[in-house]
Amino acid sequence: MPMTKTFLLRASAALAFVAAAPGGAASGAQPDAAPLEYALGAQPLGAALRAIGSQAGVTIIAPDELVAGRKAQTVRGRLTPLEAVRAALGGSGLEARLAGDAIAIVEMAGASDGDPIVVTGTNIRGGAPTSPIVTVTREEIERSGATSTEQLMRQVPQNFGGGVNQENFNGPGIVDITSHGAGVNLRGLGQRATLVLVNGRRLAPSGTGSFVDISLVPVSAIERVEILTDGASAIYGSDAVGGVVNFILKSRFTGVETLAQIGTTTQGGGNQLLLGANAGTDWSGGRALLSYEYRDDGEIRAGDRDFPIGQNEDLFLFPKERRHSVYGVVAQDLSDAISLEVTGTHSDRRTDRDYYTGGGLIVTNVQARSRATGLAGTMTADLGGDWRLRAEGNYFVNATRQRQDESAGQGLVNIFDTRNAMLEFAAKLDGSLLELPAGPLRVALGAQHRREEYRDYFETQVNAPTIRTGDRVIRALFGELNIPLVSAANRMPLVERLVVTAAGRLEDYDSYKATFDPKVGILWSPLEGLAFRSSYDTSFRAPLLPETTGYYNAFLYPSGLLFINPAEAPPGVSMALVGSNPAIQPERSRSWTIGGDFRPPAVPGLELTANYYAIRFTNRIAIPVQSVVVIGDPAYEPVVTRSPAEALVRDLLAGAGQVLDFSGPNFTPGGATADQVIAIVDARFNNTAVSKTRGFDVGLRYGFALGTGRMSVDLNASHILSFKDQLTAAAPAVETVDTPYRPLDWRLRGGLTWEGGPWTASAIVNYSGAYNDNRRAERVPVSSYATVDLFLGYSAGTGDPEWLRGTRLGLSVLNAFDRDPPFLAPDPGSVRGIGYDPVNASARGRSVSLQVRRTW
Repeated sequence: MPMTKTFLLRASAALAFVAAAPGGAASGAQPDAAPLEYALGAQPLGAALRAIGSQAGVTIIAPDELVAGRKAQTVRGRLTPLEAVRAALGGSGLEARLAGDAIAIVEMAGASDGDPIVVTGTNIRGGAPTSPIVTVTREEIERSGATSTEQLMRQVPQNFGGGVNQENFNGPGIVDITSHGAGVNLRGLGQRATLVLVNGRRLAPSGTGSFVDISLVPVSAIERVEILTDGASAIYGSDAVGGVVNFILKSRFTGVETLAQIGTTTQGGGNQLLLGANAGTDWSGGRALLSYEYRDDGEIRAGDRDFPIGQNEDLFLFPKERRHSVYGVVAQDLSDAISLEVTGTHSDRRTDRDYYTGGGLIVTNVQARSRATGLAGTMTADLGGDWRLRAEGNYFVNATRQRQDESAGQGLVNIFDTRNAMLEFAAKLDGSLLELPAGPLRVALGAQHRREEYRDYFETQVNAPTIRTGDRVIRALFGELNIPLVSAANRMPLVERLVVTAAGRLEDYDSYKATFDPKVGILWSPLEGLAFRSSYDTSFRAPLLPETTGYYNAFLYPSGLLFINPAEAPPGVSMALVGSNPAIQPERSRSWTIGGDFRPPAVPGLELTANYYAIRFTNRIAIPVQSVVVIGDPAYEPVVTRSPAEALVRDLLAGAGQVLDFSGPNFTPGGATADQVIAIVDARFNNTAVSKTRGFDVGLRYGFALGTGRMSVDLNASHILSFKDQLTAAAPAVETVDTPYRPLDWRLRGGLTWEGGPWTASAIVNYSGAYNDNRRAERVPVSSYATVDLFLGYSAGTGDPEWLRGTRLGLSVLNAFDRDPPFLAPDPGSVRGIGYDPVNASARGRSVSLQVRRTW
């Protein structure tokens, strides 16, 4: 049976089932764009849809099992893209539905009962987001050579490698690294400022809540990835500051598909094995799918690489990892108007890594086990017309257990457990409110209730176990409008299309006051082939539960100890607070985007996109001081309280988990009292930091005939014009772009893909710009980093031996020229320095893998 998969047809790709680079250009032309002249004869339906997509520059989404074996009708005359697709589908039993800026092909009978069309960035079915969206297709995933979701996302230029990833264990501000997971960090604003969804639903975070672990998402089950590179709290609530990454998994499949991929690195270490299987069936009014994936990665040590590392050869650059993942979905129509879908996921990952801490201490082995389980149910009811009610429940739990053996060579064992859980219920109503001359005014209204829980447990053979827990409840109301003002039905000079969107979300946390976030956007097409878009929004990030729960400690010192100039200190006692802070509030952001798409009718298959963004991220939560000796420095005045009221001091002392009195001679207890405190340094989590960033993305796609096949040229580039951080509002703004462990000004991925008959070949270039090491008195240049990825694929068809039919072979060579990462000196005194910047380069080297897929 044919394999079910989703393919995207784009103008610039000309070959609609193929696009070259993950993170390619944003959405294509509009389905109701200006009419074009078509002259297509009867032919296989898939070929006809390719031709329409190529000529019109529109994205078409169609399952293989729907188009396979069907013939297209003759398409002739001057038609819009949607009209051309509908003409081709005549008599096929299929119909075309709008899905944002795309056209989706579904079964005509009970089309509204089919798979929901997930459009990231809007709650309205068929709504077109006015923010830029980057899409990574199933074909791009297969050609990427990635054996994990983390590897796939590191290829997207808009995603910064900083934060938790399997290679980055030496950068600044790294937490949760021993869980060996990986997060997403759009625009470099932090992994908790990027919202991660699976099938449009939230996941519980990992570790201490600092990131959502995407490495637990099975890459073989992903149908496509939609990346919204703009704030979206008006749609989704907390965390959608830098953007949204939505992993859309397979939901329909008929037959059995198996996958095997083996790979290694040519410098040694890093052997990889990926095994997977998908099995699915459907019946009258229902369907089921079960997917399994196994991944086994070998470690890479510093001694496996010949470039300068500068530290112990046994240092792990990549950990050992074994992971099992299962994903399943069952759907059933309960009546002509009501349908039910249930999905479940489970991943179990075990990792081992030798880990070196600072100060010369060695933890000879860190073992981590992460288990993530999710269960979701969705009921959909058609209420008449195009109105639909959607109600869903979603439960997700992520538990991580870490064991550190032989800590500091003392034969001790440390155990650290974390558990994050989330339960949410939501209901949404959407449909057409009224008919305007340009089309229906669509609206969506909804409500959501979510509960989040956190628990950690830390046990050593030296100290008593420590347990910290926290929970909170979030309630939300949201609404959205999609208002078409001008379309093909009422176009006018210089206005081919005009759409205005508006959304708002009220979110109430039981631990602090409610937040309201709006978003407005506009889409304007003045001429055929030219469109502009712009949006403005506010977004927020709620504090992590570990940042607000648990406890803080109060330290009492002789008054002069916390002063930069002890002579300025009055008699008395200085107090420092360290730990969590129940008083912190959400982080806030404002963002603005403007962009355009150019698809000249005179050059079929060419698509150019550009998007500018500016983000101001305030009230950021940080520990503002590296040392509590800051009194007297103007930059830290926001966290210093001089001459505090005695009542305030008493409250802080009463709320502390421990009060440690070092106010006496030689730091002995001095019997300090609240009335003696002359200054407080608040070194807890605080809303003090500010970040401002602006930049632009550019994209290019161009497809044309070459020889017996088609060639496509693809480019996705991201350029950061500025990224400034302030530790406190009183501190100077520091430009951090193009510095170690920070985002670089240029990142791009682009190349060529050729497809002819059963063959596919691609060559992709990845590039990161040069920068300066500013950690020393004299700046040291760090060179740019460019690698080339190659892919050769063969799909066996009817002309091949019967035993080979249904098989797809793929050979991937990543970093084909074995480029070493640019040298970056370790931090002075670091025992974990590895001689390169792991957030902007990789020590994996040339990787070769062979993939075999078979549909049975």
